[in-house]
Amino acid sequence: MATIKGPSNKDVSPATDGEAPPKKKGTRVSLTLEGFRKVTMTSAVASGHLRHIREHYKIEAKVKTRIHLVDETIDNPMVNPDVTKGDPMENGYTPLCWEFLNYGLRLPASTFVNSVLAAIDRAPSQLGPFAWETLIAFQVGCLSIGVVPSLNLFNRIFNVAHTGVSMHFHTRHQMRNMYHRKPGKANPTRWHKYWFLVKDAFSDEVRSSFSTVAITLEYEETLELAEG
Repeated sequence: MATIKGPSNKDVSPATDGEAPPKKKGTRVSLTLEGFRKVTMTSAVASGHLRHIREHYKIEAKVKTRIHLVDETIDNPMVNPDVTKGDPMENGYTPLCWEFLNYGLRLPASTFVNSVLAAIDRAPSQLGPFAWETLIAFQVGCLSIGVVPSLNLFNRIFNVAHTGVSMHFHTRHQMRNMYHRKPGKANPTRWHKYWFLVKDAFSDEVRSSFSTVAITLEYEETLELAEG
């Protein structure tokens, strides 16, 4: 049996939906593109990988996927891709790293995930694997106790930070006794080298190309309970 080589395969059960609308503002943070450009420009994902990814992570049929085109990069997908084999490639694709699916992301993304991405004004691949783990764990945890996983509540617990390669979420100082990340998980390697492109997986408010504009995030003292 052939083996599909890619990033670490740690499957996580898909998260469910059910959230509140987005809200912009808060703690200022900016991110340079130099870190990404030093480690990757093109992708190691081939057509055979895509078939495995769609089946293994149960990507819904309405979500379109493709591999990158020549000269297309993770930080700036082509707005008007060239015609390939006589068939025009559709616009509106967003780069996405394979490793994020190992950390819980499922496609199409939930309302909560879309609200966070829209609020921080970052493309999905500007977040690191642990950032995705935090987002999905927060979403599942909220729903498990009957609370709507909203952007406001997330911002109340987490702050944004970045390295030269990706953005992460850190627990706010006053919340550190409340939220604990499971220790000892190995840091994923080469995750930025395995990426493909998706369409109709995120809302129209989510960026496809990278941004370096500083953003702010705020929260209010409100809490919304999930129905049922």
